[in-house]
Amino acid sequence: MYLTADALARSLPRGAADRLGAWIARVLFALRVPARGHLERNLAALLGPGREREVTDAARAAFENFALSLTDFLRLGGAGGGDLAARVEVSGAEHLAAARASGRGVILLSAHLGSWELG
Repeated sequence: MYLTADALARSLPRGAADRLGAWIARVLFALRVPARGHLERNLAALLGPGREREVTDAARAAFENFALSLTDFLRLGGAGGGDLAARVEVSGAEHLAAARASGRGVILLSAHLGSWELG
């Protein structure tokens, strides 16, 4: 299944792959796969009693968002260096260049924050 999903995410236009991924997530949600039960129990504990509709809505949205994160992840596997560079925003590169030019060495720290982490 992974190889099929990977091939579809890379070959379909982005919008079509995202729609297909969201549709599959909705089907799996409707089939009540075990992950849905785990998620709904966790959300119910978080939101409290009497909020069943909110729990269901949040769980459905989480399934769909996970599908979109997965299609994005799979799509990146086929991206070349130019594609990846176009998706990354770099600010403050001049500070790194100046530090490197000083000849004293540089320690570079960076956050790793993307769709997986936000999800």
